[in-house]
Amino acid sequence: MKKILLIICIFVLTFTLTGCVVKDETFAGGGLTVKLTSEFKEYETKKWDLYLENDDQIAFMSIRYNKQSKFGEMELKDCSLKEYMNLTLTLNGIDATTYVVEGPNGTFYYCYYTVGTDYGFMMVVMENSNYFYTINLSAPYGSFQESKPLLFQYASTIKIQ
Repeated sequence: MKKILLIICIFVLTFTLTGCVVKDETFAGGGLTVKLTSEFKEYETKKWDLYLENDDQIAFMSIRYNKQSKFGEMELKDCSLKEYMNLTLTLNGIDATTYVVEGPNGTFYYCYYTVGTDYGFMMVVMENSNYFYTINLSAPYGSFQESKPLLFQYASTIKIQ
């Protein structure tokens, strides 16, 4: 009888713990895909092509701009990816050090910045032949420094379609 009770307890414990595991999930929208955790939920917004957020207030936002349009006074078709990053920073009044990554999903530029004391951001820019993509990942200001490796991990999973 004790063995049966022990086996039932182990089975219930195993079933409970495996049900609590957070799994990766791929989200798609606005011409890109990103792999985040299943804790993220998608929200409709007019400003972003894709907006996702989890309960820890980590957010993923992306928007794309057609290279045949203007961004400020500049023709986007004349911009390199680096120039697009610098233009985006300038037009938004952001002073940040930029970095480049040439990874398995393509080249992207990124930087970290804060605005006020509510949130910290990681901005990522990517491109394909028709569009530039501006992606922001954010975390609450109090946990922003510790969140940078996680934000970078998420950014590394972005694929432009």
